[in-house]
Amino acid sequence: MKPSLFALTVALFSGHTFASNAINFDYVGAGYAKLKQDNFISHDGYTFEASKQFADSWVASAQYMSTSGKGTMSDIDEILEAKVLTNLHIDGEIDYWSIGGAYLFAQDDNSTIELAARFNRLNVDYNILETEQILSSGSYLIEADAPHHFNLNDHTNTYTLQTNYHYAFSESASVIAGIGYEYLKDAEQKHELFYQFGGNYNFAQNFTLSALYRNIDIYETYSVTLRYNF
Repeated sequence: MKPSLFALTVALFSGHTFASNAINFDYVGAGYAKLKQDNFISHDGYTFEASKQFADSWVASAQYMSTSGKGTMSDIDEILEAKVLTNLHIDGEIDYWSIGGAYLFAQDDNSTIELAARFNRLNVDYNILETEQILSSGSYLIEADAPHHFNLNDHTNTYTLQTNYHYAFSESASVIAGIGYEYLKDAEQKHELFYQFGGNYNFAQNFTLSALYRNIDIYETYSVTLRYNF
């Protein structure tokens, strides 16, 4: 590594600090949200979020996300000598809300470690139309069942513990990276490790553009929000 490049690396990640406004826990925000559950269709919608820091190191926060989507899932089954194509035409909604608290460990003026605990709820409402198509009937002359409609309405509560690292590159730009554990009370897979990462950019006084991606294996969330800092 050339000496100049080494010096630049040290300058970026050493103890150099500045009075950063990029790491902020006092805001309200709204914007675009996307949620994808396991192998189901993706859902797009909107989200609202709020956060408040108090007593220097404590943070309370909340988020609500409402998404909807349409799509088709297909599967081929072999029944006797026949091959049957089953199509599920899905029109669904998923709502997600979360409340929690965190404790902050300030490393310096431009980095903070956040230990957080959250309670979350996923509400799922699917309207499904099932249709069948005989691809090959063999010698049994199997006929397709008539189309039928059914509704899937369910919810699960989840509990989250996570650690996030916030780092500010300047007075206006910061990143966040985190890992955690989530327990899903009413799901088949109850124990999930997850990760998340995102960034924030203060483009005007009191206004921040924020983006966050979160992967919990059986579902993923994406959000891009406009925040007002107070």
